[in-house]
Amino acid sequence: MADDKDLSYWPQTATGRVDLIGKVGAIILVIFGVVEYFDRKDETRVSRTQELMKEYATGPLRDAQNVINSTILDHLASIEAIRAVQWDADAAATAHADIVQFLVWDSRDADGLVREIDDLLEFYERVTICVETRLCDREVARAYFTTDADWLFENFRPYILQRRENAPGFATISERLIDI
Repeated sequence: MADDKDLSYWPQTATGRVDLIGKVGAIILVIFGVVEYFDRKDETRVSRTQELMKEYATGPLRDAQNVINSTILDHLASIEAIRAVQWDADAAATAHADIVQFLVWDSRDADGLVREIDDLLEFYERVTICVETRLCDREVARAYFTTDADWLFENFRPYILQRRENAPGFATISERLIDI
């Protein structure tokens, strides 16, 4: 009789037991579904980020990087000389701005360089929005894009700041990629 009292919470009929097992099974399925949903959501984020990585590593964006890199390499001695001037930060900043001014506005390749910089900034904006809206994976994007974005902003900040004089929001979303 004591055992009957201990099992009083257990449904006494077969139908009651089937209902209880069904409810427990439903709860397990819901939990499994939620876990599966988050796993797939993470896979989708990584997949979208990988699509952006592929786009970045091929075609027009790769060409843009090559044009910018070759332009920088052509003027690397001047740029490194500016960075070596640590005794006067204002003079170094002015000299850096002068070189960027020449590269993006006055040189024979200026139109192409500006187009390439703008293309990369637009792409970085897309990456930033994708990450901030949680459609792309933050860690993968950080590992793959932030170093290049930081490099672009470091080297062409005078151009970006000059563009912001007429368009205050220019490249502000792209710049957030550096800190994601």
